[in-house]
Amino acid sequence: MRATKTIGCAILLAAAGSAGAAVNGYVGAQIVNVDGSANFNTIQTFDDLSNYQEGGLTVKANNFAYQWVPPGFDGTGIYYPNGGLNEQIYITRTDGLDFSALEFQLGNGWGQDTTYFWAAAYLDGVLQGDIDMDVAPSGSVVGFSGQFDELRVASYNFSGDRDQHNTSIFQSTAMDNMRYGTIPAPGAAGLLAAAGLVGLRRRR
Repeated sequence: MRATKTIGCAILLAAAGSAGAAVNGYVGAQIVNVDGSANFNTIQTFDDLSNYQEGGLTVKANNFAYQWVPPGFDGTGIYYPNGGLNEQIYITRTDGLDFSALEFQLGNGWGQDTTYFWAAAYLDGVLQGDIDMDVAPSGSVVGFSGQFDELRVASYNFSGDRDQHNTSIFQSTAMDNMRYGTIPAPGAAGLLAAAGLVGLRRRR
């Protein structure tokens, strides 16, 4: 059974993962403590993307790069496999450790405003959950939180292609400004604010 949730200008469809190991998707930057990041600014057209490493991240696609500027991107360099793929793109930490949160800007090779996006999160080779998103506008930040050590991603021209979760269907994903780290636990911001108010009162 799928749960449907509206987040900002995107619709998130999160399939149930294995018990106690849910990975959640969201739209908008939430990471506050950054442990590693990749801006892809040094990637040039025709560079090999099969084992790209930067800032503690490894991003793999069996293709070479092509540089262009999707809508909503800053034009300083992106991770884009030329002409798309008939497989997912794999994202891991270079040190092999687990993610607790991962974010990046998302677009698609068609240059359209809505990206029909599929992410599959794995931990030790075991699927933790599939996350489907209709992301708009192009260049929006998408994120994933939970315990996982690999994220496999793909973007489609039509939601019907995405919803099949078939890795052999053609996909075309553009990404930029990727980072991983931690996000505040639910309620943590409120507790910190309350603690600050108490401190102010004591100083008066």
